Amino acid sequence: IGDKTHLVSIVTFDEGTNDEKAEYLVDIGFGATTPHKPININCIDVPTENHPDVFRLVQDKQATYLAPGGLILQYFDPKPSCFRNGYVFHPTQPVLKSDVISNNFYVSQFLGESNWFTQTRLIVLHGKDGRAMLHNDSLRVIRRKSPVRVDGDKLEVPYWTCDTDKVIETDEDYFDTLSELFHTDLSWDNESDKRQVITMKSFTSRVLESRYK
Repeated sequence: IGDKTHLVSIVTFDEGTNDEKAEYLVDIGFGATTPHKPININCIDVPTENHPDVFRLVQDKQATYLAPGGLILQYFDPKPSCFRNGYVFHPTQPVLKSDVISNNFYVSQFLGESNWFTQTRLIVLHGKDGRAMLHNDSLRVIRRKSPVRVDGDKLEVPYWTCDTDKVIETDEDYFDTLSELFHTDLSWDNESDKRQVITMKSFTSRVLESRYK
C-alpha cells in the first residue's frame, strides 16, 4: 500500500426497511486481483468468495494509511497461502476533483522510475476459473481447481494449478502472445491503415509520440 493512485466506487442501496442501507465496494480495474463482483463493506474480517478469488475487508485500526475508519481490501494469495493487502480506502472521506486530476496525470504521464504505471507492461485476461497475466516479459497462466469453503473465520484454501510459467525471450514471441492469447494485436497502424512489423523499440516510440505530439 503506497500512494493514492487508484479510484474505486462505493455504491449505496436503500433496502427499504427501517432506513437500512447496504454499501458495496465496486472496482473493475485493479489488475490481476480485481474483485469480479461488489463486496459488502459492512462485512469486516469475513472471507468473501469472489470467484475465482477470495477477498476480505479488515479495519485499518491504527489509521496507518488514512484517517480513522479506513478499510483495507485483502486478497488471498494461494502461493504463500495467506491474505495480502491490496489497497486501503475510506468509505466516507471525500475525494476532491483536483485529487483525481493530479493523480491521474502522475500515473499516466510521469515517466520517472518511481512511477510503476509507466515503467511496467501489464495485461491480464480474466477467465471463468483463473487468469492469464503478462507482466513485462513474464507469462503466467493459473486456474483454480478446487472450491473455497468458508466456515466462520475458517477458510479452506483453494487449490490452484499453473498451466504456464515462462519468460518471453524475443519481441516476436511477446507480440505473438499478446495477439494469440490476449486478443490484442498491436501491429496495426491506424495512421497508415496497414499492418506493420513491430518491435519493442518501435512500439515504445509510437506510444511516446502519440502521447506527447
